[in-house]
Amino acid sequence: MFSYSNEIDALKGLEDISVVESRLKNNMKLSFGGNEDKATIVDRIGMSNLFIANIDGKPFISDSSAAFISPRSELKRFTSKGLFNALSGNDATSENISLYNYIFSQKDKLPLFRQTGSSESKGVLVAFMDPSCPNCANFHNQQRIKVSQAGYDVIYIPSTRNPQNKKVINSLVHFYCRKTGLLYSVQTLYSDYKRNKNKQAPPPSCSAVDKSYIVALTEIFTRHKFIGSPAFITPEGYVLYGFSELRMYIN
Repeated sequence: MFSYSNEIDALKGLEDISVVESRLKNNMKLSFGGNEDKATIVDRIGMSNLFIANIDGKPFISDSSAAFISPRSELKRFTSKGLFNALSGNDATSENISLYNYIFSQKDKLPLFRQTGSSESKGVLVAFMDPSCPNCANFHNQQRIKVSQAGYDVIYIPSTRNPQNKKVINSLVHFYCRKTGLLYSVQTLYSDYKRNKNKQAPPPSCSAVDKSYIVALTEIFTRHKFIGSPAFITPEGYVLYGFSELRMYIN
């Protein structure tokens, strides 16, 4: 796994998130005269002493002293594959690697697009796709072939960014539970969603295994803090958003 030259030393002095959150709240009370109690959630950026501070729903960047904040904007991180957006959650983590390994172990039960560029695959990528996402449909129809030609297999995971979207959930039920099971065409998934074909169709009978897939997939974006789609996980545990980041990786 890639490690920037100063990162190992930095790990020795990582500040506890709860300490930073406490400092931030105290500093805000001092600045605002102690009269305002703002809702504050702090999360670490990668393995660093930089933090995302969500204050009353607005994201800011802060350091471990919590003496400075800056409106959240683009922050790049060095990796062996180039510069990636450190604020998109695409740092390699053990949780992402565990998720990747589990999905890879289930690849025979999921839609898998084989590489076409060489005799041996360069690797297997996992793609989380939301039927309601135009960029996901665009990737499937136009850009997926470029990934295959570059020598990568792609496991497709139809999922949802919004567990409250009943139309998407209904599409996932028909995708994972119909008699043809997980061999059901991804292309048909997009077209059926666009035409709302499944709105009046009775839900197919669903096995316990298929139901467990659907429950897990409706929670995966929020549980792993994926912020957009399509979202791709690499074997190293990086999470990449959109084809532009994926293109940098495969090239």
